[in-house]
Amino acid sequence: MHCFICENQLLAVDNQLYSVCRHCQHQEKCNDSSNITSPVHMVNETLDYEKIIRSNVLDQSKLRTVRKFRDNCRNILDLGCGSGGFLKKASKDFTEHLGIEVTPECLEFARTRLGLNVTDQLPPSKSLASTLVTSWHSLEHFKRQAVHNLFASLQRNSDKDTILLICVPNAKSLQWKLYGTGYAYYDPDTHEQQFTPSSLDRLLHQYGFFRVADPFLLPYIFFGHIQGLMNSLIRSPRNFFYYRFKRSETFGLSPVRLRALTFLSLLMLPIMLPLAGLFTAVEWLFLRESRGVLTAVCKKSVRS
Repeated sequence: MHCFICENQLLAVDNQLYSVCRHCQHQEKCNDSSNITSPVHMVNETLDYEKIIRSNVLDQSKLRTVRKFRDNCRNILDLGCGSGGFLKKASKDFTEHLGIEVTPECLEFARTRLGLNVTDQLPPSKSLASTLVTSWHSLEHFKRQAVHNLFASLQRNSDKDTILLICVPNAKSLQWKLYGTGYAYYDPDTHEQQFTPSSLDRLLHQYGFFRVADPFLLPYIFFGHIQGLMNSLIRSPRNFFYYRFKRSETFGLSPVRLRALTFLSLLMLPIMLPLAGLFTAVEWLFLRESRGVLTAVCKKSVRS
């Protein structure tokens, strides 16, 4: 099989979960097929109205980034908007909003509880003129043909004032090198793609876009290190710290084991925090292309 981004050969690696491109280092799940576009359905948070509309550090960081790079955009399109928490907050800054979400429970919640304009697919003829298109950790869930379909639509319906703001896990990051499969954003169950700076740039170029800025989203990087360090200590269940304290997950564990792992996480947290802070500072100061997540602000090439 060949890389769908640069057409070079893919080699099976990583216990055959992903194949990696020789050239752009893009990684694709081995069972992917170019003629499959069915989306991944997943509820990524508790659908609780009060929790979702409440201000949080991550959404505030996203909003600051959006306000800094929106330029002349009057409208916002959020791809993979989930329950709609971010879109609800961001929509106040724009004339029109639209969310795309394929998980039925999240789509229904965003529509009925948050009153958002959300649909399960991007309308083929939807004009994206003067629109900020955001994708927060969504693109990695797309199968190869779905990626092509999406970018073909973005290219066809955008104009010179359209801005893409894409955030994806980075398969060439310091965090991946430090934590391996304990990397917080490594998720072979739902991630079809693992992008690198090279593969993301090539994909953008293929459809007439280019990177103009690489904003640093502190919450993503800092949390990535905290969770990665925790995963080095507690390997199973994976991402225990996040799921336990964010979603109150019990993992089907016995009460004794659950309490023991919870206590261990809280005990180690004061040690993990300064280490995570140090690694985060290194990424911010020195590792633009090797950050835990790739966040790219993109514009359309004049020639396209």
